[in-house]
Amino acid sequence: MKKIVFDSDADGIFAAYIWLAENNPASYSLCPVPVGEAAPVADDNSDEVVLIDKSATQSLELIMHELEKGKHVSVVDHHVAPGNLREKGVDIADVDKKHCTASYLNERHGNKYRTLASIASVADNVAVRNELTQGMAEEDIGRFRCIGELLKYNGMGKHVVSPAVLLSRLCDANGNLDEFMASSEIGLIAEKYNAAMEKLEPALTEASTNIEPVNVVLLPEGEDYQKLFPVCATRLQEMYPQCTHLVMVPAAGGGYSTSIRAPKDASRIAALFGGSGRATSAGARIYLDKCGGIEGVKAMIREELKNGTN
Repeated sequence: MKKIVFDSDADGIFAAYIWLAENNPASYSLCPVPVGEAAPVADDNSDEVVLIDKSATQSLELIMHELEKGKHVSVVDHHVAPGNLREKGVDIADVDKKHCTASYLNERHGNKYRTLASIASVADNVAVRNELTQGMAEEDIGRFRCIGELLKYNGMGKHVVSPAVLLSRLCDANGNLDEFMASSEIGLIAEKYNAAMEKLEPALTEASTNIEPVNVVLLPEGEDYQKLFPVCATRLQEMYPQCTHLVMVPAAGGGYSTSIRAPKDASRIAALFGGSGRATSAGARIYLDKCGGIEGVKAMIREELKNGTN
């Protein structure tokens, strides 16, 4: 039996659907992982493990555990994997950084899953999104963004609906997006999401005033803010694309979970704080007390951006 370990956002769910549709395994179990969290280590009766849209670096403990159990491990993900894993027998897909995982699988399978890949690429803010959405109406692209935000909201932290259930619904619908979106589970997520967005709106309005070239927004503690801080960062990026935005929320265990958006330097900025990501979208955990507070964070970023132009 195959164990499918996948990220809980749009890219993870849609990429897992494409993989299942193309590979049609006789038996499998679904193991969704909350966005940004490491895959759990647990014994089960699987003989093969497939990680989809989960970073091999972040999932290293699970991978090593499964290898020690004699299982075959495959990784289909757009993050760079540690080089020594191939030497240990792990199959690792060579995904171009312009892709998210769903868009990579869509390209491999002749653009059969363009709609799902488009949603994942819009939600994941990857370079290939313009190619996938070329010729589409702005209304459709906006709808794709909304779907991506819904699934991201559900995938962060405690799920409203298990992503395994959502993936099963998508499989039941044979990938039909309208049928999937009409499900009661999506309706429940939308209800919770809309209520949470109402709560976030005052903070977003305040954050969008007095915008600086390096804009840092500190959200209060709370589950809704934990689930929506990446959405807040993306909204600010859409309103002020020329600026660098950091949206921070208190993290369990200390520091601040931070979503970073920038015109082209997000991954470099994230690396300052031990994080990673893409050119325009990245994340990190930032410890303000180690950085001289918010002003210290801004100063570090300004210096990095200045050095990058020299």
